[in-house]
Amino acid sequence: MDKSVLFETFYGDLLTAPMIKECPVNLECRVVKEFSIKHRQIFVGEVVQAHVNGEFVVEREGRQGIGDMTQLDPIIYALDNRYYSIGKPIGVGYKESKSFQHEECVSPYFFLDRITAPVQMMCGARDVRCPVSESTEARDKLLELGKPCELLLYEDEGHGFLKIENVVDSKVQRADFWRGRWNSVFYPRL
Repeated sequence: MDKSVLFETFYGDLLTAPMIKECPVNLECRVVKEFSIKHRQIFVGEVVQAHVNGEFVVEREGRQGIGDMTQLDPIIYALDNRYYSIGKPIGVGYKESKSFQHEECVSPYFFLDRITAPVQMMCGARDVRCPVSESTEARDKLLELGKPCELLLYEDEGHGFLKIENVVDSKVQRADFWRGRWNSVFYPRL
């Protein structure tokens, strides 16, 4: 069935893929990487333009953005073949921990002895929120405790990875890290 008859479409700056006019948000992307994981074809896109209906746009601190995500009522498709919606907000990133009195309440560093699974940490050398020194210290402590740990450092990144090659590499590194551990747990080497 041709689903395009169900809604009106439009094209953005790239003129390569139709977008749905009835959707309150459309992200126009340029494909920068394509690969397969099992039976799924994965596309990594660079957002070129965001098309947002004006009724959902608000201005905060001199910048425009989307006001309340629950008003958009988005449908999210996940790789587990299920659709999800967004529920009630439960907190604001980088602000919730300020309500705690002691660093010990919020820092995972104080709970390293409780970790039972292998740990892989990925950090940007320019990260000001989680300095490399803290990640290195946590790695060293985990290794001292005899816990499997790996630290990957991306010299040209900050707190969130922005360069597509680093995003893709970090996903590959994560898959390789867990693939090696799952194989030894579920498929013991003889």
